[in-house]
Amino acid sequence: MPYIDNDDKGIALKATMERYAQVTDNLAEQLTAGTISLGTWEETMRAELKRFTRIAASVGAGSPEKLTRRQAGTIGAHLKGQYKWLHDFSQAIYEKRDTISLAAIRARARLYVHSLPKIATRLQAGTLKAQFPYLPGDGSTQCLNQCRCTWELSKVAEAENVASYSATWTLHPAEHCPDCVGRDGNTVTVTAPIGADVPSSIGLGTSL
Repeated sequence: MPYIDNDDKGIALKATMERYAQVTDNLAEQLTAGTISLGTWEETMRAELKRFTRIAASVGAGSPEKLTRRQAGTIGAHLKGQYKWLHDFSQAIYEKRDTISLAAIRARARLYVHSLPKIATRLQAGTLKAQFPYLPGDGSTQCLNQCRCTWELSKVAEAENVASYSATWTLHPAEHCPDCVGRDGNTVTVTAPIGADVPSSIGLGTSL
């Protein structure tokens, strides 16, 4: 994967989500048609979840080569929670195997597709993450991982080897939840070493 400029990360993430949605839809169809077993479905869903999560994380970071060991740990922790929910999903399908519909399986499977912006945004924020009170799509708003807001950053000062940035919570054209509306215009100051790769905006919420 070539390096992805910050302005292009949203486009790259949406393309990744579209490909992943095709995969989950196809697997749901195969399961309900009986061409794959529930065990095979779960195993394949798990493998694809891992693959697309790593792609989304690489988009957020800019490229796979920019992922640090600490960020790899963040990806692993994220996947651990997703795997548990996936197994619970598989159990629910088994328990409702006589009544659950293709539409229901497809819709719930797409929740894993919509988990990608959260991990991508965390990796986009990088070492700045700890300085923000919250990030778009981190689950702290009613819109959860469907958040379309961003932190917009601009450099305001430099002192010795440190640069300061003003970050403003910004709404974009979308139907926003009350929590995001309430945060509109909120500003925090973050710092980074001079010369560090600081994105101009943080937030990769996208829709299919």
